[in-house]
Amino acid sequence: MITHDIDEALLLADRLVMMTNGPAAEIGDVLHIPFPRPRNRTQVMEDPEYYNLRNQALDFLYHRFAHAE
Repeated sequence: MITHDIDEALLLADRLVMMTNGPAAEIGDVLHIPFPRPRNRTQVMEDPEYYNLRNQALDFLYHRFAHAE
């Protein structure tokens, strides 16, 4: 599944594969999502690890590859 929504990815995925920029994009980083299934959105969002993973994904997007050439 491809999404641009970090929250959706953290709820639905078992792995979050983040790509680098551009037409020659490559895998930049992979986060493993540890939440057990079935997942409940409220329970997932109350888990401190949710925010740790979300912040890692945002850091990747905004700091490591936001301006990569």
